[in-house]
Amino acid sequence: IDLPFAGHFPKPERCGGLRRRRVRTGLDSAAGMENKRERIVKRTVVVLLIGIAVGALSVLVVTAGDEDDKRNFDALGATDASAVDDEVKSDGMYRPEDESDESCEETLAMVQEAHATAIEDYSKNEEMVDYLSELVERSGAASPAGKAMGFPEELDDHFHPDSFARAVEELQTSSPDFFGDETDVDCEEYPCIIEFQSDERPRDIDFDDRCPAIEEQFGDSGLRSNGVEIGEDIFVQLIPTGTGVGLAEHLDSYRGNLDKRLRHRWQSRRQKLSADRYEEACMFEGDADACIQMARAMWSLPEEREVYLVLGCDERDARACHSYARSRCIDRGRCDATSEEFARRAIRLDTDNERYHRTLGALLCERGQSAGADAAWQRACNLGHTASCDRRCPG
Repeated sequence: IDLPFAGHFPKPERCGGLRRRRVRTGLDSAAGMENKRERIVKRTVVVLLIGIAVGALSVLVVTAGDEDDKRNFDALGATDASAVDDEVKSDGMYRPEDESDESCEETLAMVQEAHATAIEDYSKNEEMVDYLSELVERSGAASPAGKAMGFPEELDDHFHPDSFARAVEELQTSSPDFFGDETDVDCEEYPCIIEFQSDERPRDIDFDDRCPAIEEQFGDSGLRSNGVEIGEDIFVQLIPTGTGVGLAEHLDSYRGNLDKRLRHRWQSRRQKLSADRYEEACMFEGDADACIQMARAMWSLPEEREVYLVLGCDERDARACHSYARSRCIDRGRCDATSEEFARRAIRLDTDNERYHRTLGALLCERGQSAGADAAWQRACNLGHTASCDRRCPG
């Protein structure tokens, strides 16, 4: 039998031969041989199952750890009749050669079949794992920030990094008032992004009027834009997703991941811009407003956001105290004594803010303090929030 792993399987010269172990009776001999054959088969199956479990069955190793196991293989091996022990001869117990041949053939056939089945099952599982992995990647579910995308083969050369950078230089030359000296290009991953400062929010910009060369450079390339105000400045991202034969179909299959990556890239950019402007003022100068700005930039990172809110609250900013209480209790489910303390600090700093009283009411209700919650909502009602007038905490 020609097995793929034959080099690792003890291969006898022939499967016939004589039985060399002494036995007491003919029945015991037959049963003993059958039991030994079953032990060999079981050992082989265990090895196969282990191979399947680790995901690759390329080598079958069968070993015998002691002298008794060695005789198991001898029972399948070739033995010259003249070498049979005299005691065995005297017992008259011989293993007919044709039966031994048949047993060996059956065992090896079973091993070969199990091996082929294992390889087939592994191939099917491998294909399914690859399919699911690709599906997860395309959907963006691989991580909270999605997975960075390479530049698609379908994308025209004009939208690859080198050509894109040259195109932006031409835009700066043709429209220097719109694309100023601080214009930057981010091509670390697909798609390339143009970043610049503007005097208008992206939704208010007439790109065709302000810079007609954009149409000339990028044409119908699925232009996107993002923007954010940091202090009095407006920062804009312009994102041409590109053109190319088959590109639209490719992007459709990766839409979830692409959207998540663009959000992540802009959020990361916003955090950096905010840190450059506000972090030092918040951390070392006690500027509460700077802490609020940093907290806003960190909206997607709750733990970092709360650090800046605490710093702002310590500088007696009621907004920071209230936001920390909401973030800790309402957003993250930690409605503990610390959350209550920050909610009350916000009210002490701004007693007439009905929103702060509403937050305190919701927090106390979560903590099982029904009377305190109802009183907080009544104060919010008295300050003009009519929806709180009939609100009650289940007691």
